[in-house]
Parts: sequence; C-alpha cells; structure tokens
Amino acid sequence: MPHHGISPFRALYDVMVIQSLGQCRPISSRLPALTHSAPRYLQPVGRRQFSQSAVAYTKTRAAEKRALWNDEIPARYIKLVNDEGKLNEPEPLRPLLASFDPKEWRLVCTEKMPDDRDFDPRYWEPVCKMVNRKEEYEKEKARKTKEKGAKKVVDPTSVKTLELNWAIDVNNDLNHRLNKVKEFLAEGRRVEIVLAKKKRGRVATREECDNVLSRINAAIEEVKGAKQIKAMEGKVGGVAMLLLEGPKAS
Repeated sequence: MPHHGISPFRALYDVMVIQSLGQCRPISSRLPALTHSAPRYLQPVGRRQFSQSAVAYTKTRAAEKRALWNDEIPARYIKLVNDEGKLNEPEPLRPLLASFDPKEWRLVCTEKMPDDRDFDPRYWEPVCKMVNRKEEYEKEKARKTKEKGAKKVVDPTSVKTLELNWAIDVNNDLNHRLNKVKEFLAEGRRVEIVLAKKKRGRVATREECDNVLSRINAAIEEVKGAKQIKAMEGKVGGVAMLLLEGPKAS
C-alpha cells in the first residue's frame, strides 16, 4: 500500500535546502543599477547605426592620396571633359562607367573631394576626364626613365673628401678607400684626400707613408683621364692634402 505521508528525508530537505535558497537573492538583484554613474565597463553598450552612404564616403576618403577613378568616384553625376577640352553637361556616372572597357580606359576625377564634414558626395558633380590606360602607362614609364637618368648627372664642381691615416691597413682598409676614390673620379668628380696621423695610434714609418702615396697614384692612373690637379700640401707623415679630378665630360 503506497505511503502518502512525507518521508523524513523530504521533510529535512524542505527545511534545510528550500529555506536556504529562499534567503538567497538572485545575482542580478545584488548588482548596482546600470546608470550613468556606474563604471563604463558596467554600462550597457548600444549599437551604432551606420548608413550605406557613410561607408561609401569612408572608402572614398581613403583613396584620396591619389586621384579617384571609376567606381571610386562617389558622385551620382559628373561633368566630363570632351575632346575639345570643354565641359559637357552633367551626366549620370553609372551609365557612363558601363559604356567603356575598364581594361582600356579609365575615368579619372580631376577634382579633390571637399573636406567639409557636412559634405554629401552624392550631390557632388566633379569634373572628370577619360584616360587611355596604355598611353598613361607609357607616359609614366618615360617619366620614371627620365628621372632615373637625371639622378646620374653629377655636378663636376662637387668635391668628395676622404680621410686616410698613414698607418692604414694597406690590404683591406686602403683598398676599400681607393675603390671609392676611383668611383668618384670615374663620375667626373673632384676628390680631396686628407692624410694624417691616427689619433693615439702608432706612427707610420717613412716606407709605409711612401707606399700609401704610391697606391694613391696607381689608383689615379687606373681611371682614364683622371689626374692630380694640385701639388700635395703639407708633409709626409704629418697632415697632407691631395686634390684629384676625374675626366671631364666631352
């Protein structure tokens, strides 16, 4: 026959466990109210609203380091420069972009986007021009070639100064310095070589000093047209100066 009374175990559970749980408040009731006075990390975070135009505006602003072209232009209407160098009436941008092959042509915006915070690019009607990509590439290539060639032009009046000490290591350091001398002379420059004692270093012998001078003269002879244009000033073993000159351009 089933027993309908409350067992001693259930009675003990009701007294010890249920009552204890009843005295505990939920965790959320013990947290401070999330008001403006609460720390920032406890305040609720709202969702920022972004518009499609704001995203497009941000993307186009990032490309302002160079001229905007094709899909980068955020305007709805543009004014195209025609073959006569005059402006056409404003026309829709999207149909124009669909009318040419982007592999061959490029629509380039010739105006800089305004910095005004209230500026709406959708109502901007910038001046644009059509550019042939192949012709543009050839022009840019020619410009870079010209700049590269211009960098190689050396001012013949410029003087390069190198310092040597009489007790220099003739097998390593001197070879390296003389290679630089020959390089400058070959460019048509003037080279000034200053010879002196090494501070707190050993004093070179007369034989070592003569060897250094001999090596310098040999380096000059290796460059066709180079010469010493002034007699050595100073004294051997002390402070001395040599002035050299590379071949003049014909």
